[in-house]
Amino acid sequence: MFNHILLATDGSEKARWAGVSAIEIAKEFDSCLTVIHVTPCASLLESWVEPHDGRQRELKEQQGKNALCEFTHLAEGTQIAYRTVAASGHPMEKIVHAAKTTGADLIVIGGCGAGGFKSLLRGGGVADGILHHAPCPVLIVRGPQRAGEMFQNILVAADGSQCAIKASQTAAGIAKKFASRVTIVNVFQTPLYADPYGAVAFCGAGDPLVDQLQESAVRSAALALDGQGTPYCCRKETGFPGSDIVRVACEEGCDLIVMGSRGLAGLKAFLLGCVSDRVAHSARGSVLIVK
Repeated sequence: MFNHILLATDGSEKARWAGVSAIEIAKEFDSCLTVIHVTPCASLLESWVEPHDGRQRELKEQQGKNALCEFTHLAEGTQIAYRTVAASGHPMEKIVHAAKTTGADLIVIGGCGAGGFKSLLRGGGVADGILHHAPCPVLIVRGPQRAGEMFQNILVAADGSQCAIKASQTAAGIAKKFASRVTIVNVFQTPLYADPYGAVAFCGAGDPLVDQLQESAVRSAALALDGQGTPYCCRKETGFPGSDIVRVACEEGCDLIVMGSRGLAGLKAFLLGCVSDRVAHSARGSVLIVK
């Protein structure tokens, strides 16, 4: 399932957590691993706000070498096949390009979003850009990771779409390798509308149509897990998917959320966002977005 993994590192603590996860996944799936560090080039505006000289450039390049060396220490003795790549330019663009050229079927990154003024200058957080433009699934790692203790409890978000079914199949493969407990959740967002006479109408929990829709969504995810012989339980919720998926993950003690991406783009994504974006930003544990 994961034949080639691309790990993006910047030498931070979050990147180290991502490195541990990438190594464990590579071991379980017998994957090849490419580790990339991108030394960012300052934009014109950023250069004016925070001037860069030759010495700063050399310092950043050395930091990149140190980040790659740190991964080498992490991988020592694991016997996984890996190579390191040092690049320079826009981090998001270089990472996405590397994923395409290496044929990666999983990108692993730490944290989500650079944040702050620098993030604005660079056109948004690096992790955000990777989520929107990556050609393959993206794993966002949060929290310290320890070998043998990863992905013990997986939450699969199901909405009945083809993308969600693909996410369920991916979750089933991970659960089989890591002997994980799986919870399937469907969150039905109550549609609220007004009829021509001004009355407000809605349908929610207990409505036969809602029950039917939720059962269908959960069952579509369950079929993938049944095929792998993976045990699971199901939850049906009514509310707001972005926040309620995160809530259920906390209640179930899940350390990984697996869900599909609908791939919103342009102004609509900027104004409204999408469920996967909201979960990726607010989840306490790791999140795998499947495309």
